[in-house]
Amino acid sequence: WITLDGPVDAIGIETLNTVLDDNKVLTLANGDRVQMSGTMKAMFEPENLNNASPATVSRAGIIYVSETELGWRPLVASWLDTRPKAEAAVLTSLFDKYVDPLFHAMKMTCKPVMGGAPWEHVSRDFCQVTTLITLLRGCLRSHEDEKGGKKESLSETYYEKMFLYCVTWSLGGMLQASDRPKLSKRMQELGGASAPTMAASETFFEYFLDEDSREWAHWESRVPEWLYPHDEETPKFAQLIIPTLDSVRLEALLGAVTSVDKQALFVGGPGTAKTTAIKQFMA
Repeated sequence: WITLDGPVDAIGIETLNTVLDDNKVLTLANGDRVQMSGTMKAMFEPENLNNASPATVSRAGIIYVSETELGWRPLVASWLDTRPKAEAAVLTSLFDKYVDPLFHAMKMTCKPVMGGAPWEHVSRDFCQVTTLITLLRGCLRSHEDEKGGKKESLSETYYEKMFLYCVTWSLGGMLQASDRPKLSKRMQELGGASAPTMAASETFFEYFLDEDSREWAHWESRVPEWLYPHDEETPKFAQLIIPTLDSVRLEALLGAVTSVDKQALFVGGPGTAKTTAIKQFMA
């Protein structure tokens, strides 16, 4: 199998026309002819067929894969196949309960900070569910042994709380402060007793799931006390880093993502401490 993943080049694709027909002979620009084996198969994965000639199209079977038809469910089903059956059954019901209703609420009432081409082209839903799976893997990792087995059994209630925490920072990770209460309100309606007890001005973004007590806790409880460096006569104020609620939760999210060997993207304007948060995490 030869898989060609990328745009179709108008000139390069013509040299493959003879490969795609019954002769299976590759004719190079210098006149050389390379005979392909009878079992050779070629597969193309282009974005479109704008530069493909009728000669090329007629030699290949065309299968159109729509991003709106694919959706996020095959991705989730593929990941759940790698999880224990009991856990997969619980998580399946949680994906069904929360993902589509929250996507609908966000599309109707919220405006993410990233949008438009090419973001829409790669399917925002697909990417956000990928992030949700990454955070779930990071949170579940602390409850697994070195071989990937469960150290202890987890209740369905704990799974749901963990799912809500991960949904907050995956589906809602690109929402501005004005849109976060809208998503949080819908999550409270769906979560019921699994949602944290919070003040009217607070949202899910102010809470995390404590692994020891397995209950919701406020991020303020994780902010360490900062002490002024009295031993320095003239401290460099530009280099003083004071931990805040934002910096602490960003470092915690980075820890969850990197624990499963995944990457993170910080989005924000200049001066919003993106570099500082990353340096603090790496320190």
